Amino acid sequence: MSHNYTKNYCGLVTNANELNNSIKRFWEIENCPDFEIPTMSREEKLCEEHFTSTYNRDETGRFIVKMPLSRDPSCLGDSKQMALRRINSLWRRLVQDPKIYIGII
Repeated sequence: MSHNYTKNYCGLVTNANELNNSIKRFWEIENCPDFEIPTMSREEKLCEEHFTSTYNRDETGRFIVKMPLSRDPSCLGDSKQMALRRINSLWRRLVQDPKIYIGII
């Protein structure tokens, strides 16, 4: 019967220079290739920049990020007023016909 034993190593670092040298020796021994940072596409860079310049966190810890628009919001025209009229009309209809209201809950 063969046994597979795992060797564990433990060390004590007492100062920063010793730690730095130990880490340097570790990476030299491991001969680990340099870490490559993947290149981002133009859209990914724009997304990252938008997030970092507009994000905020609310009191519950949720992230709040402004909606990215590819064009100026004025291109939307008077759509907000139209949307408000439609939602108010829908609420009036739901109040008048409780079966519809209950059906969507």
